[in-house]
Amino acid sequence: MYLDAGEFDNDNDNSLIYYLDINGISFLFTGDISSLVEKKLIKEYPQLDIDVLKASHHGSKTGSCEAFISKMLPKIAVLSTSGMYGHPHKEVLEILGRYRCDILSTAQSGDISFYISSLFSFVKTAKNEFVIIRS
Repeated sequence: MYLDAGEFDNDNDNSLIYYLDINGISFLFTGDISSLVEKKLIKEYPQLDIDVLKASHHGSKTGSCEAFISKMLPKIAVLSTSGMYGHPHKEVLEILGRYRCDILSTAQSGDISFYISSLFSFVKTAKNEFVIIRS
């Protein structure tokens, strides 16, 4: 489901935002949105519940603000980044850590795959790291 956060004056904040639920496992894909849009999502979708967050803007400090993470409380945060430009930012990692998110970064773990069934769901990385979502 597409989440409409409105129109903004820059391309990053106009990123497409999608919510997806597969067999009771919920995902939020945030593109490159900033904390400004994250705060608007909190107001527009106060009941949104997520298990997996694809953190915005490669883990940049412009997104994944504490207000957003504390409201969404994802179990897993995926940071899609090569590690360039200081991404993921230390502050973002600290915020996610405070809320006990399992953090998976493509810079550290390579490809990240999700396996979802009605009985058992987990994440596996290219480096054979596993995170159980539901058993």
